[in-house]
Amino acid sequence: MNKFRKDIRFFFLIITLSLIFAIGCNQDEPGKVVAKVGEFNILESDFISRYEDYIIQTGIKDNFLSRKDVVNSMVSEIVLNRYDENKYILANDEFNKENIWLEEQAVLAYLKDQEVYAKITVDDGEIRNAFLRSNEKLSVSHLFATTEDEINELSQLLKVGVSFETLAKQIFTDSTLQSNGGNLGYIKWGDMESEFEEKAYSMKVGEISDPVKTKYGFSIIKVNERVAHPLLTEYEYQKRKSKFENIIRLRKKKPSEKTYIKSVIDFESIKFNEKTVEEIWEYIQLNIKGNEELEQFQNSDMECVEYKGKVYSTLTVINKINSIPSYHFEKITSIEKLKTVIKGILLKDKLKEIADEKGYSKNKYVLKKLDKMKTNLFMKYKISEIIEKSSIADSAVLNFYTQHPEFFSTHDEVNVQEILVDNEKQANSLVMKIKSGSDFGELAKKYSKRTPTASNLGIIGFAPISRFGMFKDVFWKSKLNKILGPIKIEQYFGIFKVLGRKISKPISFEESKEVAEMAVKYKLKNKILSDYFEKLKLKTNIEIFDKVIGSAKIFEFANK
Repeated sequence: MNKFRKDIRFFFLIITLSLIFAIGCNQDEPGKVVAKVGEFNILESDFISRYEDYIIQTGIKDNFLSRKDVVNSMVSEIVLNRYDENKYILANDEFNKENIWLEEQAVLAYLKDQEVYAKITVDDGEIRNAFLRSNEKLSVSHLFATTEDEINELSQLLKVGVSFETLAKQIFTDSTLQSNGGNLGYIKWGDMESEFEEKAYSMKVGEISDPVKTKYGFSIIKVNERVAHPLLTEYEYQKRKSKFENIIRLRKKKPSEKTYIKSVIDFESIKFNEKTVEEIWEYIQLNIKGNEELEQFQNSDMECVEYKGKVYSTLTVINKINSIPSYHFEKITSIEKLKTVIKGILLKDKLKEIADEKGYSKNKYVLKKLDKMKTNLFMKYKISEIIEKSSIADSAVLNFYTQHPEFFSTHDEVNVQEILVDNEKQANSLVMKIKSGSDFGELAKKYSKRTPTASNLGIIGFAPISRFGMFKDVFWKSKLNKILGPIKIEQYFGIFKVLGRKISKPISFEESKEVAEMAVKYKLKNKILSDYFEKLKLKTNIEIFDKVIGSAKIFEFANK
């Protein structure tokens, strides 16, 4: 059923993105008016701002019908926001959480713009270098490993004379990479991760690199050939200079942000009280199951985390976590991820202090951006409410259920037993003990770092195979009770055993009816929304001024 819910969220997102910006609607402001909605005016300046954003995002050419569509969307937003019943949305706890979250994010985004992105510099040498590289392609081979120890071992083997080709045959499961010595073929500037690419383009033909860390692991690179464009002119460079400058700026964003964050907070100096972190993790587990009781923490001033003399109590941390919107809260799936979230809370507080000192929360640009974000949020909830409250005939629901059996079936599931430890040597030792007859469950209970499963002898219980991400095929195809691992997962080493397997089967119409009905509603969403808008508009005095819409001056490149 999760697969279908994802489809619903996708449709939901598409609708929301079509209504992305707020509008000014103060009838006392001077300026031409493109539409009147009851007592509110849509000013020409607000329309132009909205329409120009729309053109930038969609890439369409300026035309009257597109202008009219944008005005109609702006009219609909005012009608829904000002002339419809919205008490349920305004009383929705999740809606209010997201509103507060947006206020923080708008300020922090502006802080990054001003303190990080605006200070990125690009000199002419960097631009020329990028231009030259864009006109040169490289033939490269690589050896890949997921851990630093593995890649260092490969590097040592290369240094003592083992060939690239021999190692490629040993480490790759892909038959092509096995047979061609890890050859990736020709790459162009912009094809690969920046770390990989930067190293490759700095190397000579035949040279082999030291290990290079990338997003997915570690690589050792070998350059086989360089093929450059035979003739480059200054005219071509000047013509494309601004494009390459923007690309370099984009590439510098992430490292610049990391450098700035390191200057703001020293994560190594954050000290956790492990006992209280475990208590918070237990609370989160209950919260996810719908039990939001906080009595045990109401009077708790026990230290949870300390950073350079500043202490956060258990209750403070829980309250801050509870203020996180559910779509972020649900990502806290382990104690380590909980610690990451707590570190994020400390970082956010530090950044907010800086932003407040600089007055960014009262900046006009930030407030304008925030208005747009809040309108977007309101429309997301409003559209969802309209669709959910609409009525659909049972026959249409049954028809959809019959025609889409793939949506209404259980997931393939596996029951996995696990042991997670934080070093490879211990993991290998545990594998030897299991193979020598030690009980897997007892070892999990004694050594596994994931507390909830450790207390259950390492047994996760039946769960959808999709939950296991990149390991789903390994678990699904494994023989029952076969020892798998050690497998490196983030900072842990895992040992696994598949205890059971359940194959997908159909879910009855009675059980599926609610989800099937929602599916039909989202399939008919455009008509449902259109009918709702039209009925609501009949109760509101609306005037649209085509002449003003048509004569509004839009920036030049919109017509090119």
